[in-house]
Amino acid sequence: METKTEQYPGKVDVWLVAVVVVILLAVLISAGIVSWKTGDYRGLIFVLVCEVVTTSLILLISCPLRYQLDSEKIVVQSGVMRTEVPVDKITGIEKNRNPLSAPAWSLDRLKIHYDNDSYPAYIVVSPRDRERFLKQLDAYRNSSSAESGIS
Repeated sequence: METKTEQYPGKVDVWLVAVVVVILLAVLISAGIVSWKTGDYRGLIFVLVCEVVTTSLILLISCPLRYQLDSEKIVVQSGVMRTEVPVDKITGIEKNRNPLSAPAWSLDRLKIHYDNDSYPAYIVVSPRDRERFLKQLDAYRNSSSAESGIS
């Protein structure tokens, strides 16, 4: 039987991206002002290099941000990082607004609990269409538990 894979782009809160951009710009502007007043531009160059590296790392670990869902697994693709969560290992899902680091650019998040080789684990995701994602995941979980005899 062919497995249909659903694609869900990650939700992006513009204000969250704006906060990151404002912080990076504030540091750069501050370094520019200090360099201009002192006439020493080495600090500005250092800050500029650090910001280019920081921005590159942020983009490397967060772009693209998407979630793939099929009857067997959820694949979380966040930049170069890829995590697979088997649907039959999911033990619970809860809505979450925790701002801690996660493959999500929105605080409208889902915390997906699952068993990972006999120990509990979780991943936090923020699909753009959260309700459709939840309905599809619930359908896959129900069909998986029906097929395996789990109630």
